[in-house]
Amino acid sequence: MASRDLRTSHPMRAFSPRHLSNIAWSYAVVNVHAPRLFNGTFTATLLEKRASFLPEDLAKLYQWHLWQKVRSFVVPMLCLSLLPPTTILLSSLPQYEKSQVLAKQCLPQVFARQCYSAFRSQTQKQRWHAIQRDVVSTLHTLGLNPKAEVCTQHGYRLDAIVEVKGKSEKESVGVIVDVRRNMMARDEMMGKQPNGKTLLKRRQISSVEWIR
Repeated sequence: MASRDLRTSHPMRAFSPRHLSNIAWSYAVVNVHAPRLFNGTFTATLLEKRASFLPEDLAKLYQWHLWQKVRSFVVPMLCLSLLPPTTILLSSLPQYEKSQVLAKQCLPQVFARQCYSAFRSQTQKQRWHAIQRDVVSTLHTLGLNPKAEVCTQHGYRLDAIVEVKGKSEKESVGVIVDVRRNMMARDEMMGKQPNGKTLLKRRQISSVEWIR
């Protein structure tokens, strides 16, 4: 009976590890802030089921973790009038309390490292296509001296990185070749569109890695 009451009061515990990772990853892809969903209870549920997550589930949780970390830095700097009420309340908290609330929406360090390892292992298994080699070869021909097959600090794999002259200093520009696995089925009006995995990768390379 007690177990049933616990399940009723915390519905996230009823979901399987695969469902939990898919829910978290989907919110990260569409970039929808959900503090009432992703709170301390959600994180505690992930830890309870930690041993049951498959590598692909852990990889998705790592991307969600990065998304949450980016929000924890960006939210306090945004105009309060543009934020939902729950975030406005966060902004009015003392800095220490605010950091504690935001920390509950991310993974604990040890679990985050486990998810990172799964994510990096997954990205390293991706095969290179001939078109990707052709693009890198063309960049060499243009004299841009690209670094090919780069693994970023947070585990993403780029086809190449080139250094270009910015307004005040050199900037790193990431190159991702859109092969078939990166795209959704063709749409009659819009043509081929990047899938959720590609959209999230592009956004996080910019927001987390500071690579254009």
